Amino acid sequence: MRLQENIRRILRETVNELENKKQSLMDIIDEYGLYSFIKMSGLNINQIESFLKHTNNPKEVLKQYIREFVLERDGSRGENSGSLFYLQIPLSDTKYVEEISVYDKDTIAVELSEFHADEYEKDKYLTTINDLTNEELLAIVTWMMETIKNGDWD
Repeated sequence: MRLQENIRRILRETVNELENKKQSLMDIIDEYGLYSFIKMSGLNINQIESFLKHTNNPKEVLKQYIREFVLERDGSRGENSGSLFYLQIPLSDTKYVEEISVYDKDTIAVELSEFHADEYEKDKYLTTINDLTNEELLAIVTWMMETIKNGDWD
């Protein structure tokens, strides 16, 4: 009976310790943002994806990463605004991001292209990043992380 109690106690302590570590990492991400956190930690997208499952608002964390990426790579219009043009970030087999523009702390516009079945005709439209799904935002962040890793945007 004592062995079972010890095993339960150890398991409870281990679970509590893991939860405390997760919360500490989330606090760092909240304070510095996902973009800076990844730069500091060197984590990859798979590791980040598992963290996002434990956040209260993964969409906001992903939006912040995209914002910081754009501002670091452009920023010519000001401290809180910038744009990236001529992108081909795949969101699906038929949908691509062509441009991302940060206007201020809360406003990020995205120009999308959608190809039709014949692949010659496409629709281009401007939307806000808030209209994208978490999966689409994650696809953008994944593309951005690969771009950094490959040194394609230096």
